[in-house]
Amino acid sequence: MRIANMDFPDPLLAAQKKGSLVVFAGAGVSMPSPSNFPNFDILAYQVAGGVLQKDEGEPIDRFLGRLVDRGVKVHERVQKILSNPDSAPNSLHSNLLRLFETPAKIQLVTTNFDLHFTGAARSLFGAVGVETFSAPALPLGDSSIGLVYLHGSIDKPAERLVLTDADFGRAYLTDGWARRFLQRLFAKYVVMFIGYSHNDPVMNYLARGLPPESGSPRRFALILEGDNDRWRYLGITPITYPLTEGENPHSAVGVSLTRWVELCRAGALEQEQEIKSIAERPVPIDLEELDYIESVLRDASTTRFFTRYAKSTDWLRWVEGKGFLKRIFEFQPLAEEIDIALACWFAETFVCEHPKENYII
Repeated sequence: MRIANMDFPDPLLAAQKKGSLVVFAGAGVSMPSPSNFPNFDILAYQVAGGVLQKDEGEPIDRFLGRLVDRGVKVHERVQKILSNPDSAPNSLHSNLLRLFETPAKIQLVTTNFDLHFTGAARSLFGAVGVETFSAPALPLGDSSIGLVYLHGSIDKPAERLVLTDADFGRAYLTDGWARRFLQRLFAKYVVMFIGYSHNDPVMNYLARGLPPESGSPRRFALILEGDNDRWRYLGITPITYPLTEGENPHSAVGVSLTRWVELCRAGALEQEQEIKSIAERPVPIDLEELDYIESVLRDASTTRFFTRYAKSTDWLRWVEGKGFLKRIFEFQPLAEEIDIALACWFAETFVCEHPKENYII
């Protein structure tokens, strides 16, 4: 389904609706204003403060490890930088949390250390608590997970932050607590990555927990156009967006997320009015509207809204062309509510009211 500037695959939208979606949020989520935090690379340079220069091609976690060997208090410096009181949650933090119906249904994992998801949750839900975990004390991964700070958070002792190659080694190899959590999580849930780049060092570790894909895609990433091959190599389906002009060149992500949340949160009356506004007109050219109607016809309740207002033969031809009427002409009992609604729509709106028309279905 096309939402604003991005094509969101049906398995991802279905997982969100069923409660089987987990959002993975990276540094890119905390970069837009008013958060204004750096990505992992820039954070490392700020921590280094000129003490060492990063070698060409050197992984960031290894560079931070060398800084520790030189006596730099890497973990404490990161904790201080990301505790900036002038930084605040942005709309991405809020909208990612709003993809979940209630605080109890939140399933969001972040590799960020800042507490902006906690702050956004407090603003959205008030005193209603969101179950929160911070490394290394993680949930099992195959049950409801709440809000998880996978690599630690700034409100815990600084030494728990997963930053250096030694930290990642303990988390994913020797102690393995992050690996075990991810393996269970990836085996059960559909996952959406947001805020990561194709060369993000964190992704190299996360990818170790990804089991082989089988059947429908279960792992997706919101990425900039042009990075598709790298993500497919990791077994992740890319959902691309274009750069835009202005202060935030990645604003297309925020626009699409806002629209997705609006669609998820719309009540029955609002949904009916939106469907009515489209279905009472001729079949639109707008791809986003057509994709929206396709998603409408995959749910029994919204299908009934559509059949209530779609009266033109153009809509009949479009619905047939998309294959939604196929099952009602297979000469077998209809079991699905959607098929029954469409069969009644075809019979009552077109066959009964326009009996002289020739319908070639």
